[in-house]
Amino acid sequence: MAYAFGLSPPMAAVLGKVYTPVLAVGERVVLKKRRKGVEWIAVIILTLGTFSFLYLQIYDFEEGLGKAMKNLFPLILCIASACTSAFQALVSQGIYEANRDVDFYMNKVRFDAGSAVFTLLVVPLLSLTASRAKDIVWLPRTVDADCEVDNCWPKVTSLSNGGSLHFPWSMESSMLTCSSDVCTGACACHSGLLAGWGLQPALYGFLAISVLYGILVGIHRAKCHAFG
Repeated sequence: MAYAFGLSPPMAAVLGKVYTPVLAVGERVVLKKRRKGVEWIAVIILTLGTFSFLYLQIYDFEEGLGKAMKNLFPLILCIASACTSAFQALVSQGIYEANRDVDFYMNKVRFDAGSAVFTLLVVPLLSLTASRAKDIVWLPRTVDADCEVDNCWPKVTSLSNGGSLHFPWSMESSMLTCSSDVCTGACACHSGLLAGWGLQPALYGFLAISVLYGILVGIHRAKCHAFG
């Protein structure tokens, strides 16, 4: 959602670091966990570094902070997302600690099942608010960078520029420019979540490895939080 309102990926990555101090404070206040002084120093340095970078990015030499203050909504959305993730981690830790007699992997499967359902819900939400054609699952578009036909690259108006939600049944005509009559060969139109993947085993293998890696990292972190 923050991307739809003009937030850049680098800025989103930096603001996501808010997760760490929020989680650290939440663990101390809610879960009564104690940390070493050097850990708190590291959290403080990370927090100050994050907001220093943010200040340098949004400060304008001519208008000061006035220009940035006119469009705070995407920044607030990104920070809220990081805080929500931190609260979710706190809830997970609380559940693990309150159910130590329950098999660890059973709890992990429950959380992962919930994450999978949420991900399936997020995909259409991102498509509705996307500012790039390739992020809209149901929008026909070319996927070959060698295509030089302008009509095969749909133009998407973001919400921050006055665009509307991209429902499949009511998309703007300016977005529906990729058609089989004009776009053929390298410019052929594709749609769907895996548009352009075709029969390329390497891509599906990489996806499987990435998912497996995420699961293993999640298990390691969950164990550290639950039993640390």
